[in-house]
Amino acid sequence: MFRKCSPTAPASQVIFISAVIVLSLAMPALAQSQSSSRFMDVVGKASAQDLANAGGYSNVGFNPDVMSIPGKPFTATRVYTEQRGAGGDPEKSVEVTIARDSLGRVHYESAAVAGGPIGVMIYDPVGHTISEYSMSPQRGMDDDAVAKVTRLKPVGNLSHPIAAVHSAEGAVAGSEPEAESQPAAQIHATAANAPPSSDLPERSINGVRAIGYRTALNFSSTGLLMVQEDWFSPEYAINLRQMVLRQSTVESTVETRDVVPGEPDPDLFRVPGGYSISR
Repeated sequence: MFRKCSPTAPASQVIFISAVIVLSLAMPALAQSQSSSRFMDVVGKASAQDLANAGGYSNVGFNPDVMSIPGKPFTATRVYTEQRGAGGDPEKSVEVTIARDSLGRVHYESAAVAGGPIGVMIYDPVGHTISEYSMSPQRGMDDDAVAKVTRLKPVGNLSHPIAAVHSAEGAVAGSEPEAESQPAAQIHATAANAPPSSDLPERSINGVRAIGYRTALNFSSTGLLMVQEDWFSPEYAINLRQMVLRQSTVESTVETRDVVPGEPDPDLFRVPGGYSISR
């Protein structure tokens, strides 16, 4: 298998989202080295469906996960927040609208909560394309009205295959003891004695069933501790909540809410009329 390639952020997508993506990369890759777990088994199987739906082409890896699998359409809202120091007020916040149709196509639309241009990315695993364009805060065409459409390549044409981020190989459901869920603020207070990486008890998040995993990493070269919790919905194949704590430096949360099943507006999965296409 091959690693999912990361989406290119639309021009209007703020740097903050990129920072959240960088922070969140450590958990899936390093969790594979932990003992087999129910969480990794479920996420690995969903990831295999995601790769299969790409039909042999490179695909987009959303982080936190939004798997591009068919037959499970929905719309949802995702909010990225970041704060520095324990108990501080959020410094940055970005709201994203997500829609996935029955073919597994994903519409990912982001805007800073304070206002500003709206960046849109459409991932089409069936047509093997990524389309990116911007809208005004009033959802009209932006000034240049240009949409970039990138044709994805067959995996066999990629020169440097990389191991997949998620793998179901060797995963055995229920083989790891579940750790007691502890809020990030409490972990911060006892960072030196943070619990080991492990599954977390199943819970409901915003009315949706979720299974969780906690990763605790000590970076010996810097003495930095990073604790991350991920909560994944088996029904929707999407990450519902991710919390990352890097000792006393950065705390970030990604919350997915208002998940509504059903087929989204098909217009969300094509570039609006009036935009010129750049390839």
